[in-house]
Parts: sequence; structure tokens; C-alpha cells
Amino acid sequence: FNLNASGLYEFDKELVYHESFVYSLATGYDCFFSASKDKKIFMVDGHGSPIGCFEGHQNTVNCV
Repeated sequence: FNLNASGLYEFDKELVYHESFVYSLATGYDCFFSASKDKKIFMVDGHGSPIGCFEGHQNTVNCV
């Protein structure tokens, strides 16, 4: 989201990396992590670009 001149937030970029529901988000120093039903954790930078994918979980990832 971006803050416009009127002081309102506008949708800026849709992030679509997971193949199923996202169950958890966590912030890092300059990134965030998302965990999903698709058994993956994505590490995403501050611009919304994926910089890592942690695969190999046997079940849904519920928390990061």
C-alpha cells in the first residue's frame, strides 16, 4: 500500500506467491515471511519481491 496525497492508503502491488491460503506472517529486519497451507515459507523483501522459499515441510505451515 502507498499513502496518497489525501492521506489515504492505496493498493500498490498484489503479492501472489503461495498456491493456497496464507496462515501466518512475520516481519524481519528488512523483509517479511509468509507461511501457507501449501507447505512453503516465503521470504519477501520490502519491495514485495521474493528472496527465498523454504520448501520441504511435510504438512501445512501454520506459524512463522
